[in-house]
Amino acid sequence: RRGDKGIRRRAVSFRGCVFLLAGLLLSALLSARAREAWRPGERLTYAVKYGPIRAGTSILEVEPVEGHPAWVRLSLTSRSAGWFFYRVRSRIESIFDRSRNVTVRTVKNQREGDYHKAIEVEYEREKGKVVEKSEGRKHTTRLVSEARDVLGALYDLRTRKLKPGTTVTIPVQDGLVGYRLPIKILRRETVRVPAGRFSCLVVEPKMESEGVFVRRGRLLIWLTDDERHIPVRVRTMIPVGTVVVKLERMEGVEEVTR
Repeated sequence: RRGDKGIRRRAVSFRGCVFLLAGLLLSALLSARAREAWRPGERLTYAVKYGPIRAGTSILEVEPVEGHPAWVRLSLTSRSAGWFFYRVRSRIESIFDRSRNVTVRTVKNQREGDYHKAIEVEYEREKGKVVEKSEGRKHTTRLVSEARDVLGALYDLRTRKLKPGTTVTIPVQDGLVGYRLPIKILRRETVRVPAGRFSCLVVEPKMESEGVFVRRGRLLIWLTDDERHIPVRVRTMIPVGTVVVKLERMEGVEEVTR
């Protein structure tokens, strides 16, 4: 009987340890989830400024993909104001596999001034190729290993540890153009935008394709200097001059350090 009591005590003790470890593991998982840089439901609205005037609106959004728990739909929608002489009506969608950190499919419909491009890109990773469909034509090229599209690269960058004076390199496949995208982490800087005042890291991607903007010259992005790396300001060149994009409203994100 004494032996049976000892066995029962050890069993109770073992179960207690299992429950304790399970609780600690669950707590760690919840903490890790709380520290995600971004998640479905995030919606960032930006004012597009041309000099001192508002020229339009851009929205970055993360949505779930039904039937694919690991996938999300990343999108960038941009529209110029009706009166603005440089007309913009653009939308880029990227189906992104978070479990593998790669792009599955990209759809672009870009209208910026006289520039128009409508394409669909499929990333056939098992075959090691990318297929681009545009204007009834199909083109195929070799897929850069572990590549994501430019929009996916932005969200991938947000998950990384960033330090001024360093360079992060992300493999990118922008349609038929594949390359390794170096992103310089330049400095820390505090900026004020309509959404508030933020401590930021200023980064500079060295683009080799038009990406999410038809641009020339430098592209600078201000990311919040915290675990979420929310883009709060962008400065780029377009054919008619300099455009500055400023964060106006955040939805689906936790409070960040300002």
